Formats: sequence, C-alpha cells, structure tokens
Amino acid sequence: MTKSELDFTLSKAYQNAVDYFISLDEASFIQAPSGKWSPGQHLDHLLRSVRPVTMAFGLPSILPRLLFGRAHQPSRSYEELVKEYQAALANGAKASGPYIPKTIPHKRQKALARTLNRTVVTLSRRIHQYSEPQLDRLRLPHPILGKITLREMLYFTIYHAGHHVKGAQKVRS
Repeated sequence: MTKSELDFTLSKAYQNAVDYFISLDEASFIQAPSGKWSPGQHLDHLLRSVRPVTMAFGLPSILPRLLFGRAHQPSRSYEELVKEYQAALANGAKASGPYIPKTIPHKRQKALARTLNRTVVTLSRRIHQYSEPQLDRLRLPHPILGKITLREMLYFTIYHAGHHVKGAQKVRS
C-alpha cells in the first residue's frame, strides 16, 4: 500500500471500530465472559496499542534509525504480516504489560472512542511525514513481532482494529 492507501485504510478500519464500540449498550459494553476481555477492554487495548505507534511516527526520522536500526529486507506484504501475527497468537503470544486493559466502565465508552479517533487522525497525518522509502527502511519494535518496518507497523495497526472488533463480537455471541 502507498502512504495514501495506508492513510485511507487505517482511517476506515478505526472508524469502523469506533462505530462498533460506540453502538454498544451498557450491558454489551461491559460484558466479559470468564477469561475474556469485555468490548470496553478491547476498545481500551486498541487505544493503548495505537498511542505508542502515533508517538513513534511523530519522532524525527533519525531517532527510529538510531534506536532500532534499518531494515535489512523489504517490508512484508499486509497478508504476510497478518499471517505471521496470527501464527504468533496461535503459538500462545498475548498482550502484556501496558497493553493489558483494566476493567472499563460504560461511562468511559464515549471518551475512549473519541480519544481513539483523535489518536488515529494524528497517526494518519503523521504517515505523510515519511517518504515511501523511509516506511520500508526505518523500524520500530513490536512486542510480539520484534523489529518491523514502519510500513509493517501500519499494516499491523490496520489489522489490529478488525481483530479486536471480531474479538469483542465473539464476547456478545
């Protein structure tokens, strides 16, 4: 995907997610079967995940290169990255540390959705601060996938929205 396609796809994925989470009534938003996250926790997790990516995309381009090095191979495709992430999950990878959401009361639903929306708007804008080659050269750390290119991080971030909407929908079924 080009920068414009990444921007469009990212915006659409998160708008769909926000629309879904905001549509839930109180009982649906806070329902959490044993051992599973509630839809509110899925929403909080998405925000916890997008914030550091947005912050990283706001850094001067020299910092990711100095901190995480340059990519030694081309970026994987969206499909390849998703396949690798799904395989890691199948092998037991899970969210950890700051990415694990707390219990989310219904009264935080709209505020979380607004904050997620604003954060994604900022990330979408920041994509255009990088050149197409920089998206494939510069890397960021991912807690499950290791060091991945900026383009791959955007692919992951796009996929992640739908992944958690599906997870929240499973809670309700």
